[in-house]
Amino acid sequence: MNLNSKVAIITGGGQGIGRALSLGFASYGASVVIADINDTGAQETADMIREAGGTAFPVHLDVSSEASVQALYGAVIEKFGGVDFVINNSGVAGPMGPTESLSLEDWQKANAINVDGMFLMCKHAIPVLRARGKGVIINISSVSAKRALIGRANYCAGKAAVIGLTRALALECGQWNIRVNTICPGAVAGPRQDAILQHAAEAAGITFEEAAARKKKNSPLNTFVPPSQIAEVAAFLCSDSAALMTGQDINVSAGAWMC
Repeated sequence: MNLNSKVAIITGGGQGIGRALSLGFASYGASVVIADINDTGAQETADMIREAGGTAFPVHLDVSSEASVQALYGAVIEKFGGVDFVINNSGVAGPMGPTESLSLEDWQKANAINVDGMFLMCKHAIPVLRARGKGVIINISSVSAKRALIGRANYCAGKAAVIGLTRALALECGQWNIRVNTICPGAVAGPRQDAILQHAAEAAGITFEEAAARKKKNSPLNTFVPPSQIAEVAAFLCSDSAALMTGQDINVSAGAWMC
């Protein structure tokens, strides 16, 4: 895939899936804006891209703040003159436990990032992409938007909202040749997954390795998803090869979820 001369904003690019997205897009030639509230992580990702010969621009971003989102787009336009792709990856796990135990404050705090942040990034992306004459927005959701999890009502609801937002924007923005799609990752390998597995192992009285083996069996391919695979799918969706794909929610779960 050739993304040369393209400019991509990737939120949450300082770690995890966001870092994999940033490195992946840079490897295909895009200039990458690493937008993250974690300044140290964003700088580390930028350094990795630059060391590989790519172009990276770290920017501080709090997706829950409209002023911060507006400042991001302003800085990117000043630096690059425009934007081609907006990859909304920022998200938090949010509170866990029975719904009746959740406080409204905790619910709102998580959704300020998982839902409001997506809305703000999309809202301010539209005029920027429209000025470019076309563009792509990709919102990172989760298979948990489709497959409920016990004790995760906040997370499941927020990720389902992302799919609804994506479909509405695809209808609204098609007239300006702006495509909007969702990627729904399954169990992605990395520190966050390790923490989940460690918690599961302790709760079940088994080893970490046994917990990992059990969870892998959810997938017909018997594996977790490498973060780089999320980047590959995102790059494809931004490429001309996906020119007629919009309003879609695509699972990248090694087959653990199929609808």
